[in-house]
Amino acid sequence: MLVAAQGLGKTMIAQNIAHAAVLAGTHVLFTTAAQLLLDLGSQESTRALARRLNHYATRPLLVIDEIGYLSFDARAADLLFQVITRRYEKRSVVLTTNLPFSDWPTIFPNAGSAIALIDRLVHHAEIIAIEGDSYRRRVAEAKRKPSRPASDPEISRSKFPRFVMSRNRLDPGTTKNDEGRVVYMPPDLKRLVAAQIERVRALERSLERVIPFLFPHLMGRFKGARQLDFRKTWATACDEAGVAGMLRHDFRRTAVRNMVNAGVPERVAMTVTGHKTRAVFDRYHIVSPSDLQDVARRLAGTVAGTIRQV
Repeated sequence: MLVAAQGLGKTMIAQNIAHAAVLAGTHVLFTTAAQLLLDLGSQESTRALARRLNHYATRPLLVIDEIGYLSFDARAADLLFQVITRRYEKRSVVLTTNLPFSDWPTIFPNAGSAIALIDRLVHHAEIIAIEGDSYRRRVAEAKRKPSRPASDPEISRSKFPRFVMSRNRLDPGTTKNDEGRVVYMPPDLKRLVAAQIERVRALERSLERVIPFLFPHLMGRFKGARQLDFRKTWATACDEAGVAGMLRHDFRRTAVRNMVNAGVPERVAMTVTGHKTRAVFDRYHIVSPSDLQDVARRLAGTVAGTIRQV
């Protein structure tokens, strides 16, 4: 359940959850509370109502948006209760609401099923409360005054707090090995991320909606959508950097080698890279031509006929 006031991105988050589920092969039904209850309430026969209830009860994931913006009668509460009861402990539901549960009786006044409905919803629920200022109001205010640079701490921390500080926590499930950990960003990387945040903010202002991604498409027909495939972007970046054809794994291998050569303890380096076993870590600790040249320099003078270099 997503609980927040207006303009904080509940619907966008719910849509992103639904989109991710679809990409994972799950059948999703997205509707607003008003649409769902109007649909069920308009059925003229018991058989027709049973078919529509089954329609909402059998989808693997049901997303119900905007509960709390309108009030409904007792029959509407009973219909929603039937939908939730049929899905209870069987299938997933995502709901967005602008009201805490203590205020739900105002949505369904005089409805005896409201308490039972809340009881079923909260039993296995993950309740996420979102706080902050309305995005729409912030966009309107931004149009009335000049924007500040991305380096402004107040702006940076308000939108992407995890990506502008030196110490950043990666949540479980967001890393290569699905383990959460803390990562420290050097100043040059912080500057690059801050510049990307400013690009996202400019895109938000032009599209007039929240973009909860650090790397959305900045142009084209997918403008504003999350970049799911970085292969083309990676190839372009490698070309511009003069290392065409470099693989993403090459980048990770170079990072491992640089940390080890810089004297970083291997246990610490494995924590940074996310490698769980020494065998896999060793595969990434590659030997480069410069490493071989360094060996030759160090051995100069130790073999007959060579002159030791100082």
